[in-house]
Amino acid sequence: MKLINTILLVIIAVCLLNLQSGCQEAQKTPEPQQMVTVTPKTEENAQAPEVVKAPDVVKKPKQVQPEPQPKKGKPVIKVEKLVHDFGKVGPNKKYNCEFEFKNAGDDTLRITRIQSTCGCTVTQLKKKVYAPGESGTVKVTFRTPTRQGSTTKNLYILSNDKKNTKFELALKAIVELKVEATPKSLNLSLKDENAGIKPITIKSKDGRPFAIKSFTSTANVITAGFDTALEATEFVLEPKVDIEKLTKNLKGNIRVNVTHPQASMINIAYSTLPLFEVSHPRIIIQNADPSKPITRNVVVKSNYNNTVQIESISSSKQFMKVLSQQPEDSSVTVEVQITPPEQSKKLKRYFTDEMKIKMKNGDELIVKCSGWYPRKSAKSK
Repeated sequence: MKLINTILLVIIAVCLLNLQSGCQEAQKTPEPQQMVTVTPKTEENAQAPEVVKAPDVVKKPKQVQPEPQPKKGKPVIKVEKLVHDFGKVGPNKKYNCEFEFKNAGDDTLRITRIQSTCGCTVTQLKKKVYAPGESGTVKVTFRTPTRQGSTTKNLYILSNDKKNTKFELALKAIVELKVEATPKSLNLSLKDENAGIKPITIKSKDGRPFAIKSFTSTANVITAGFDTALEATEFVLEPKVDIEKLTKNLKGNIRVNVTHPQASMINIAYSTLPLFEVSHPRIIIQNADPSKPITRNVVVKSNYNNTVQIESISSSKQFMKVLSQQPEDSSVTVEVQITPPEQSKKLKRYFTDEMKIKMKNGDELIVKCSGWYPRKSAKSK
């Protein structure tokens, strides 16, 4: 019995030693500490256990640095010579010139097209894209006018240069004819024989013989005879005038075509006084008031000391009315009353009318009237 009791004591002692050792191990390895939030006790939660929460961890987003953008350049078109002056040139001739340009910017220059103001100018451009610092050339073919005198034509380089999207160039020349006409213009009369026209001399200025190819005029009012096979340094033409046609074409031109290489066509202007005319063909009324008619005098006169005979006078809109006619030696004074119409949305600030004066010989004279109403103040609006 003593032996059994002794063994039991030894076993119990060993178990106690192992249990003590385990507790010490548990005390040596503490649990990780956490931040806690303690809710204060109130009467409502006095019996409730305290709730411990781990705080939320907010992660800050990483800031991404933007990539640096490349600096944009600008194309700049630069032309050293903006105007090409051909000087004195012949009529209806072709002349060539060039305009040199450069892309003075730091980006690609793109030319859309070369624009000219008339069909007499033809341009050539090898390519349309130019790198920074690269140069180019615009080739131009210019056909001169047939008429004598100074002339200016323009060209435009259209590109992506924002400051000069339509770069302007100019062509200048003085057309000089080697054949001249005397007189250079004609003043004709409806009452004189053959309209009082004078002989026309066509002469070479450089002594070179030429022939006349054609002689034409407005509505064929003036004609002249000549030999197309004959060459000379000077021709004297005896023109004929059709008075009936001249009455309907009081102003016009004579065109003489010659074979001289430096004068293909000579122009001579003519003008004629009409039989009758109005001294004041336009009436202007400021601050028109419909309640206040306005009176104006219109004088119909003869340019050839004839008696003025009016057949009828009419107004297209009935704003103009004839009050009286006072005949004199070679004129008639017509007293006209203008009554402005009531202002409306259609009329706004402006109204017009036209009076037609029909003469007994069939001529018609026109008198135009224009009127403006006063501006309305802000209160009246």
